[in-house]
Amino acid sequence: MTTRDQSNIPQEIAAHLARADHARAAGLGDAVQEAEALLLTLRIERARLAFQLGPTAPAVQDMDARLAAEEESRLELVAEHQRSRVGIPKSQVGTAIIHGRVVDAAGGGLTGISVNASTADGKNKATAKTSTIGHFVVSFAAEQQAAILLELVQGDKMVYRDRDARVVKAGTAVYAEVLVEEEKTVKPAEKPVRPKPPVAGRRRG
Repeated sequence: MTTRDQSNIPQEIAAHLARADHARAAGLGDAVQEAEALLLTLRIERARLAFQLGPTAPAVQDMDARLAAEEESRLELVAEHQRSRVGIPKSQVGTAIIHGRVVDAAGGGLTGISVNASTADGKNKATAKTSTIGHFVVSFAAEQQAAILLELVQGDKMVYRDRDARVVKAGTAVYAEVLVEEEKTVKPAEKPVRPKPPVAGRRRG
């Protein structure tokens, strides 16, 4: 009876999980395509009903309700498909990593968002841009842990800022999904204003 090399088991498990993740992402991608094809068919049918019966007919209103429900389901599938495509960064000794996605209200990834990260003490800073699925990765050198604050900038507007620091242990990667509300601008943190010393007035003779 041969003895199996135990040292290869972690690599085999990792490879198996990677194949399972790839298969899940592919399945979700197929589901998104099917949802989009169904919506196209329903929109064509809705246009036909509106032409024959009028835009206010009950059958058209029922179709509008179904279209809204199917679109909501499609958006959920798109968000889940994008999440399935996010890989886990390889953690390193002495490094704290935050990765995740910047999303809209429907869970869809927002591309081109600047993610500005800094440690709570302000000594270390890092920046990243979100990908086409809203993914970002920022990392900091850390001996034990790092308290990290995130700020998101879209164009020239700050659209999100952490109120509390995210504590990440060294050697680990933490996932964060950050919601950006539509048409929301966050004011920069105000710096304390130091009072000016009084100016001595001139005496009039």
